[in-house]
Amino acid sequence: MLVGGYPAPKLTINFVNHPPEISNPYPANETMNVSLIPEVRIMVNDSENDAMTIAWYWGNSTGNCTHLFGTNSSVGNGTYEQNFSNATVNGQWWYWKVNVSDVYGYNVSDVFRFYTGVQSKLVNTGNTNISGYLLMQVQYYNGEWVVADNTVDETTARVILVGQQLGLDTVFNTHLVNTSDLLDEFGNGTYRVYAAFRDPDGNVLVCDDETELVTTWEFTIT
Repeated sequence: MLVGGYPAPKLTINFVNHPPEISNPYPANETMNVSLIPEVRIMVNDSENDAMTIAWYWGNSTGNCTHLFGTNSSVGNGTYEQNFSNATVNGQWWYWKVNVSDVYGYNVSDVFRFYTGVQSKLVNTGNTNISGYLLMQVQYYNGEWVVADNTVDETTARVILVGQQLGLDTVFNTHLVNTSDLLDEFGNGTYRVYAAFRDPDGNVLVCDDETELVTTWEFTIT
């Protein structure tokens, strides 16, 4: 076609497709006290209303999420969920992410994590940094608490900064305590983990607000 004796200019249309948007993870990142085998959720949105596929991945403590545990196929905008069936142990961090794709591209979420159960911790609630030595024992109750396993008895001082906490699971979980050995020596019954932050003489340290840096949590072996 000629326009004024000249060929008409070509009209070029550039189609830009936007990758799916990902938001509102549940449980929210860093959530504590989550039940075992929880339902995890995510909200997805595609501005072109393309059908999407959501692939759910979980991973280890490094946050390397490579294990597929669920898929939602050909879904529209909205909130979707999967059962996190691998989260079967209390006192542990669990990591997950999603990959959301349409026919043109994909988007990968951040890595989220949650903690099953209440995290055991020592918190410096005072106004000064505290240096001390960590003691962690498994104790058995037979009318009184007796030491069943002297799990951690540090001889090198560590520091808990003002307003900071020491996550005891990060220490305790690196030491293997065999429940079979406990059963052989002490039998079925009530046990507890006792943790204390102490001075060089073995005295429990106290924050400026008189809070002792000691905690326990009980469990049963049958």
